[in-house]
Amino acid sequence: MIVSGTNLLFSGSGGLANGTYSVLSSTNVALPITDWLAILTNQFDCGGNFSFTNSPSQPQTFFL
Repeated sequence: MIVSGTNLLFSGSGGLANGTYSVLSSTNVALPITDWLAILTNQFDCGGNFSFTNSPSQPQTFFL
């Protein structure tokens, strides 16, 4: 993760090529994962990589 101004830039690798991933968000890290909000659903690229940019609307936001 990289912070650029108020944006968070996430990237990663090791996913299944063209497989689906979801990014979850919560302002309460103690909530069960089933209660976290899916803020993005997308596909890994052909190499199993992903990236996305998010501008959190809450002062304290957790991502999974």
